[in-house]
Amino acid sequence: MISPEARAERDRLFAARKPENRPLEQSRREWEAEAGLAPLPAGVQISDVLAGGVACEWVEMPFAVPDRVLLFFHGGGYRAGSPRTHRLLAANLARETQMRVLLPDYRLAPRRRFLRV
Repeated sequence: MISPEARAERDRLFAARKPENRPLEQSRREWEAEAGLAPLPAGVQISDVLAGGVACEWVEMPFAVPDRVLLFFHGGGYRAGSPRTHRLLAANLARETQMRVLLPDYRLAPRRRFLRV
């Protein structure tokens, strides 16, 4: 069950949403810009890496257990979102789980419908 505080925050976030009648690329840019304003937890390290030919980000805290990895596919329904929009969530997961978090920067629809391997 959601707490009253979480419900109030959820309602605040939904009330602040911009209308969806704007171009998808504009929505993506705005989400990226908003996400960039959020401060990350102290000590987090972000590094770019290729994993199987896919651009990814490692999100790591100094005390992470090296052989524990969380593979995190960001939300956005394959039409929006990126490692940058989900970096704060990944950093918090890394902190709480003491795991390194790998965030793939996978291709988004509608430009790319299917990932061909």
